[in-house]
Amino acid sequence: AGSAVAALCAADDVRSATSCTFDAARLAVDAGGVHALLAAVAAFPGGGENEDDAGLEALDALRQLAKSDAAVKRIREAGGAKACRDALKANRSDQNRCRRLCGLLRNLANNDDAKDAMCVDGTLEELLGCLERFMDADAIVCEHVVAALAMMALRRPKNGTLIVEGRNGGALVVHAMGRHPRHAPLQRQGALALRNFVARSPEFTQPLLDAGAEHALRQAAGTSQANVDVAYAALRDLGIDAKIATFDVDASGAVVAASGPARFGDKANANFKPVFDESEDVHGRICDVDALTDQQTKLEEFSLM
Repeated sequence: AGSAVAALCAADDVRSATSCTFDAARLAVDAGGVHALLAAVAAFPGGGENEDDAGLEALDALRQLAKSDAAVKRIREAGGAKACRDALKANRSDQNRCRRLCGLLRNLANNDDAKDAMCVDGTLEELLGCLERFMDADAIVCEHVVAALAMMALRRPKNGTLIVEGRNGGALVVHAMGRHPRHAPLQRQGALALRNFVARSPEFTQPLLDAGAEHALRQAAGTSQANVDVAYAALRDLGIDAKIATFDVDASGAVVAASGPARFGDKANANFKPVFDESEDVHGRICDVDALTDQQTKLEEFSLM
């Protein structure tokens, strides 16, 4: 049952640009799915092979349900956040279960009341414990925990102080980024977390730099083009003079440094037709669009200097 709920609410259909998973999750919550899944988590706490599988599936389904603030509130009201904390305490050596618990707490941390409570009820300590225990073995656990820390510190300087000053969480984030340098989602979440730590608490700038934040952020920018913007923003908030260099492809196909930042209108759209040609060849037009979509588009490259 847990697998079925997770499948219905997962945004994994690549055939469509739109998805009904948000509505499916809302309907599942309204139908009592939160209480049923939490009951399954409590009934199958782990220990046996089949029991553990059932508990894991229920946790996966709960995470899929936690797609909106309203759903997170329902999960909290049903005791889901505290149940996750207690389950982390009871399963500290269970890597698979901890991964799913951290993933669910990551989603719950999007709610302001939930993340404030997590910082004072012992959940923060359990999350950081998971990060320390599985830092080398599991990049996904690291990603979930770091993402949760980033959300906890967002617009909450008091929470950031508890994480960085009280629990040494800033250094743990930097270390996790260093242990998995090719895991792009972790690198992005790490950059977001470091930026949130110092955005309203500049006194943490030097401790984070001493922990190696600059090197970690520059490495994050090199991991994926999608990380350049967040890494640059974090470096800027840390007081580091970083610039975004723009690279382009010349007529010969060689990658060269651009003379300046890209501006609107600098390049003509190669597919732009100044004259509209009417055509009833719908099938041919669809084939043309598919062919263009399948081509590897040459995009401008960015990196930090």
